Amino acid sequence: MNVDRLDRSEVAALHRRLRRIEGQIRGLQRGLEEGGDCRDVLRQFTATSNALRAAGMVLAVTAFEACLQEGDDVDAEALRRTLMSMS
Repeated sequence: MNVDRLDRSEVAALHRRLRRIEGQIRGLQRGLEEGGDCRDVLRQFTATSNALRAAGMVLAVTAFEACLQEGDDVDAEALRRTLMSMS
């Protein structure tokens, strides 16, 4: 499945998430450049990583659902393994 087959609202929501994550990454860069508190920087790393993982899961679940609707040639087990590898 190509991402161009996703619903426009889903794509827009993913764009919003990615822009937020981009802001978090810029905050991480600032924290490192300005010598921020290591605990705060580490918390930001964790939050950014979790946000990126969550965005990936949204895309994976959406793709999984679309692939299952596409037809008989879908390897459901391969899709399941792909989803599980993301967690």
